[in-house]
Amino acid sequence: MDVIVGGHSQTKVCMKAEHHHASIQVNSNCLPDKVNGTWIMQAQDWGKYVGRADFVYAQGQLKLTRYQLIDVNLKDSIQPRIKPDLEVKTFLTPYYEAAQAESQNVVAYLDRDLPGQRSRVRSQQTALGALVGDAVNNVLDVDFTITNSGTIRDSLAAGVITNKDLLRVFPFKNKMIKINTTGAELMHYLALVAQIPAGTGAFPQFYGIILPYHLPLRPEEILIQGNPLDVNRIYSFGVSDFMAYGGDGYPYVMENAAYEVDEMDFYHRHVLERFFEAQSDLVLLPYFEYAKQQTLMARTSLE
Repeated sequence: MDVIVGGHSQTKVCMKAEHHHASIQVNSNCLPDKVNGTWIMQAQDWGKYVGRADFVYAQGQLKLTRYQLIDVNLKDSIQPRIKPDLEVKTFLTPYYEAAQAESQNVVAYLDRDLPGQRSRVRSQQTALGALVGDAVNNVLDVDFTITNSGTIRDSLAAGVITNKDLLRVFPFKNKMIKINTTGAELMHYLALVAQIPAGTGAFPQFYGIILPYHLPLRPEEILIQGNPLDVNRIYSFGVSDFMAYGGDGYPYVMENAAYEVDEMDFYHRHVLERFFEAQSDLVLLPYFEYAKQQTLMARTSLE
């Protein structure tokens, strides 16, 4: 393989030399990384850069002649701003204005910050993850919710929350799934969830359940709505369709006779909109307390 063009890790690959990350101007020529003879290229995230790689193929050899990350009108750019195409801009303006108007709709007011930065949500239970879970629990009428932390892309700051904020934090169009299954089958499902390592987008954010992170799991250790798991009971829980189809390594539950699956026609941000609308006075402290409780359980069970 000659070239790998990445994207999912959101890395800005602009090297001074092989394996040597250096603070150099991205609009000047730099190098991709190279591992075992394969070039590895990536232009970070959010459309900030356009990656350009020039190759020459001659006499059976592929040679990289130039590699560059060109910024797209960044605020601190050192290059002239790229002028918009007037025809395209005229065509898109009505859609942009309509989206801007809708995005400014106020949906909630928060009395404190809800951190959602990547380093935190992918390593520990957070209050933001708990809030999302509580919203899903209420809207889907389930016992508990599991959210893969890769779903959460940013923090919610204290103050007024708009639709634009929800879209920024929850940009994906993954439909919500309500699952019913027996306590015995749920034990198998949770045993797999308990093995998901921290540091990845798969790391689970919970609400409505307290789950230890050791195997084998024992029903009396797992608390669902404050009560030990009953293997003979039917439980309901919420996930996204991405998770239900096995995304991020979660158990595949679609078309599995052990799971009764109900697919909803709305996304995480829609769930939060509905939840916020139903709250006359949202108190965030319980979500922070839950996060501490689940984090403590996780740490204790790993000792």
